[in-house]
Formats: sequence, structure tokens, C-alpha cells
Amino acid sequence: MLQLLSQLRHNCAVGYVGGSDLSSNKSSWAPQRKVTSLFDFCFSENGLSAFCLGKSPDSTSFIQWIGEEKYQKFANFCLKYIANLDLLKKRGTFIEFRNGMINVSPTGRNASIEERNEFEAYNGVYVATFKPARRAFHASASRQRDHHFDTLKFVQRLKDEGFSEEQAAAMMRVLNDVIQESIQNLTRTMVLREDTERSTYTQKVDFAKLRSELLNADSTEAQLTRSSHEKIAADLAKLNSRLRDEIGRTQASVRLDLNLEKGRIREEANSQEMRIKETETRIEQEVAGLRERVEAVKFSTLQWLMGVCTGTAALILGAWRLLM
Repeated sequence: MLQLLSQLRHNCAVGYVGGSDLSSNKSSWAPQRKVTSLFDFCFSENGLSAFCLGKSPDSTSFIQWIGEEKYQKFANFCLKYIANLDLLKKRGTFIEFRNGMINVSPTGRNASIEERNEFEAYNGVYVATFKPARRAFHASASRQRDHHFDTLKFVQRLKDEGFSEEQAAAMMRVLNDVIQESIQNLTRTMVLREDTERSTYTQKVDFAKLRSELLNADSTEAQLTRSSHEKIAADLAKLNSRLRDEIGRTQASVRLDLNLEKGRIREEANSQEMRIKETETRIEQEVAGLRERVEAVKFSTLQWLMGVCTGTAALILGAWRLLM
């Protein structure tokens, strides 16, 4: 609804008339915004309180116009009269004072809709009672004079100077026509106050529309910037999540490769250790075999040496015996 009103203000001036005061109208339309910024014209209290483009024109409050003494007389009359009434129902707030008027309700402002409808049918009987009291507060409208000077005083002065009444009246009419013609000649080159006020109001409406357009553009741009920022933030969050997943998968793959490589190296080391142990065992076996062969050679050599020595000794003994 508020968006539709904002679009409508680009094409024409928009206003409203409400029965409540301005604060109640504000709570009804937009509590978070000024109701005077939503409309070009705001008329609260049934039009007695007015705002034009957010500003209140020169006005006089009800109490300043009527005076405290008359107001108390009228309020006392209303309260006494209501106190003596036997109505179908009575609630509360029988007199409500506002800036532009006084709201009198015999059944009470706190009555419900159904109770007000019942009183509306019952109210016609008592309307005539308040008319004499209301007549005392009507102000007579001041009538504009047809002449631009005091004609009676002018005619009287002419008569005092010796002119007859017909001559004085004729001179008064001629002078009035001259003054009227002079004023008309002057007004031809002037601008009427209504035209000036209309032009001023048109400019104010244009400025208000421009301000509204700028605010809407600023709000739209801010909203677009906010949505773009939120989109970028969401994309960054997705990228961060994806990057964390990739880093996690890469770390898991590297750990797996490292574990596999460690296992392979461990198996290779075990196999190399087994080969070394086998080689050491074979070497020990070869060394043991060599030792056995060396011992056997030593034993055979000793046997041969003992045989040679024994044979040599026998030959020597035999030769000695022969020589002896």
C-alpha cells in the first residue's frame, strides 16, 4: 500500500482526511515513518488540523479562539447535561479536547462499535438541546468593504466644505472610480497572491517528488548494493567451504600416500634386513667350512710331516747302524 502511494505521488498530489488526531493517524498508517512524509496533504481531526508538505500552515487552536472561560462554560454544560441523561449505555471519555475541536460523546469515546450504533439511533432526540449552546460560539464572518476609503466620512467632509449632498456623493463616486481604476492598472502588472501560492505549492510538490525519487533511488541503490554484498559474501562462503574441502581431501590423500610409502619402505627395509641376515648366515657357514678344511689340511700336513720325520729318522738310524 505504501509503495502504491509513493508511485501515485509521482503523478499527482495525494492527501487524506482522518477523524482522529495526527498521532492516531500515524499509528494507523506507518508507525516507523512520519505520516506527513507519505502524503502531500494531511487533514486530521476531520480537516480541522492540516499539514501541507510536512509543514503546518498558520492556524489558531480551538482553545485560543474560544477562550478558556467560554470553553469551561460549554464543557460544564455538556458534563452536567450528560450526567442527567439516562442512556442505554455509558462508558468513558465523554469530552475529548483536541487542537481544532472538542469531541462530545454522551455514551463515551470508549464505547464499542455496536454501542455507538445503538446510540446513533437514540441520538436524534437530543440534538436540538445542544443547538442553543452552540449558537453562542459561532463567529460572524467579516464582510469586505466595497470601497477603499471611508465614503461616509468623505461625503461628510465635502458637505462641511459647502457642497450639497448630491455633489458630495457624485465626487465620492468619481474618486472611488479613479481609485478603483488606478488599482486595476497597478494589479495588471502584479501577480496575484493565489498565483504565487499556487506556483510556490507546485514548486514544493516538485521538490517533494524529487526528494521522494532521490530517496527511492537511494533506497533502491542501497538495496541493490546490500543484495550484491550478500551475494558476494555467500559466494565467498561457498568458495571457503569448497577450498576447505579440497584442502582436507588433499591432506587426506597426502597422508595416505605417505602411509603407503612408509609401509613400502618398511617392507623394503625388512626384506633388505632379511637378505643381510641370510648373507651373514651364509658367510658364517662358509667361514665355518673354511675353518674345517684348514683344520683338515693342518691335520693332514702334520700327519705327512710326522711320516716324513719318522721315515727320515728311520733312514738316519739305519745308515748309522750300517756305518757302525
